[in-house]
Amino acid sequence: MHRTSLAADRLPPGLLGTQGVTAPDEGVVADMALINTLLQQGKIDQALKAIDALQKKRPADVVPPFLRGRALLQKGDKAGARKAMEQALQIDANFFPAIGVLAVIDNAENHPDEARARLEAAIGQQPGNIQAYQLLLELRAAHGADKAELTAILRRAVEAAPKNPLAHQFLVEFLLRSGEHKEALAAAQNAVAALPDKAQLLDAQGRAQAANGEFDQAQASFNRMAALQPQSPQPYLRMSTAYLMAGDRAAAADKLRKALEIDPSLFEAQQGLVNLAMAANKPDEALAIARTVQKQRPREQAGYRLEGDIHAAGKAWDQAAEAYRTGIKLSDSPELAVRLHSALQSAGKKADADRWAADWTRSHPKDASFPFYLGSQALSRNELPESLRQFERTLTLQPDNAIALNNRAWIKGQLGKEGALADAERANTLAPNQPPLMDTWAMLLSAANQHDKAVELQKKVVQLQPQQLGYKLNLAKIYLKAGRKDAARPLVDELSAAGDKFPGQAEVAELKKAL
Repeated sequence: MHRTSLAADRLPPGLLGTQGVTAPDEGVVADMALINTLLQQGKIDQALKAIDALQKKRPADVVPPFLRGRALLQKGDKAGARKAMEQALQIDANFFPAIGVLAVIDNAENHPDEARARLEAAIGQQPGNIQAYQLLLELRAAHGADKAELTAILRRAVEAAPKNPLAHQFLVEFLLRSGEHKEALAAAQNAVAALPDKAQLLDAQGRAQAANGEFDQAQASFNRMAALQPQSPQPYLRMSTAYLMAGDRAAAADKLRKALEIDPSLFEAQQGLVNLAMAANKPDEALAIARTVQKQRPREQAGYRLEGDIHAAGKAWDQAAEAYRTGIKLSDSPELAVRLHSALQSAGKKADADRWAADWTRSHPKDASFPFYLGSQALSRNELPESLRQFERTLTLQPDNAIALNNRAWIKGQLGKEGALADAERANTLAPNQPPLMDTWAMLLSAANQHDKAVELQKKVVQLQPQQLGYKLNLAKIYLKAGRKDAARPLVDELSAAGDKFPGQAEVAELKKAL
């Protein structure tokens, strides 16, 4: 799942380095390498001793207190980490990695306004610091800021650093992810006009053009990108995607083959050709590619996953299961464990599937993805007690899994168990502004007769995704439970008028009777 909250023990990658520090002598480089290795290995106490030794060599340097703060944060000592970062800032008040870590700690200690003020002050001192805007964006997103506010942050970054390609790139990428394709294209065109020879901006422009249906223009952008990067297969992967979006599978395949000429073992291109071969009903061609991958990567599972997926697409379940088993022997992959279980079920081998699930769960007690999958499977079969059991196991391993919390909340509501509302509220705190999670919470609030809060929440859901008629159906239900028939009536009429476009007409008919 995508994590939207900022936890103090999960720093953004850019805050883990030592940017802006003057190059130390070779002895210090060795010390820093040792410290980083110890931190990666979780040997915190040894790392702290090495940091002490480094500080004796460089008592006036910002690096030792910063590294000490990192180590203490990894140890769970936020107070100690804060003190160390403040010591770093006494040496260099503009050392942003320390500022950023302090903002993350502020946020983790439920002081988001202080975190925001700290970052805004840093931006005031360093208006071209793209990392500061990026962290501010993450912080505001974690607290439910809307697209307009988040876009404004990135536009400020572009205005402050118009010659920094990252500023432009972050803005275009955010707009594309947000579905604002026209705005993304305008931003990308401005970026390329300002920095015409930056391949990453031509890449962003081409994807924005494709998203707007301007496929010829997208190909032109990717061709310019290829001219700047003649030894890179990436432009040809982009061209292939654009051709696929335009419906030209032959041209898409041709560009993937061009990418493989540059890098014969490029898995993304091989997987793309497998997908195209299967779409063209050419399983033998797809299998030949999978076997090539197996020869190129004899110690990896990728080729066997491809082979299993090809057999599964043809409903050759026994062959699919055999390929997945071979892949698991090479990689012990949770992804393949799920695929194998699904193949065994699809083959009608329930006993084998159950035995495999038990074996995998016993031998991989820390794998949260498998119980999450089993919970989802049980939920699809409406086996609510079993589904609840699996999601509870998932949450034991991943307490902040918002989707598992949402699903557990819904199941508890259906079974009349306590804690449903608390789970739903926590899921929405972890992943704010997500309509499916908001919808669950609103329906549970309605069931608890918290009508006003349920109505306001579900209205936001409908505003976020007005084309999803199921959310309007639920809003009508909430209105009816609140005794607000006049508010429910236009929604029910709209749903009824949708006819076959909305499959829930039986429920609509029941609501009409209630009106």
